[in-house]
Amino acid sequence: LFEDSINGFHSSGRTTLNQILLTHILTEEVDSSDLSCNAEFAALSGQPIKTACLRITPPLATTAKFQIGLGNSAADKPLLFATNTPASNGILHVVDEVILPDLNIPDPIFFPPSTPNQDWIIVNSALLAGAPRVAPNESGSP
Repeated sequence: LFEDSINGFHSSGRTTLNQILLTHILTEEVDSSDLSCNAEFAALSGQPIKTACLRITPPLATTAKFQIGLGNSAADKPLLFATNTPASNGILHVVDEVILPDLNIPDPIFFPPSTPNQDWIIVNSALLAGAPRVAPNESGSP
């Protein structure tokens, strides 16, 4: 998420920011072959996100894919433009807008995994502090 987006959401409250951030983290590892049209995935926010497709006619003749949360309108469709970037704790896919949860649905009760790993601890600490951070990779840089 970009800093101006985070600051805008942060002013609406920590719960809103937490829901938005957790909507960008899936409960399972998903690679680009799983991102088929109408595929639905569970996010840590407790809400689903869905892959939507739009066929682009010639001369490009391709299909654009979007990741849509329950709070995204028809005009606010985050375009999926980079996929399968390896990360220390999974696979990263990049969208051009914020995937929005339905903010009228209360936060789920969020329990840690039975044996929290370092990545979970860093992400959870950042969310609880209200200041999202990027966890360092193996070389120590973000």
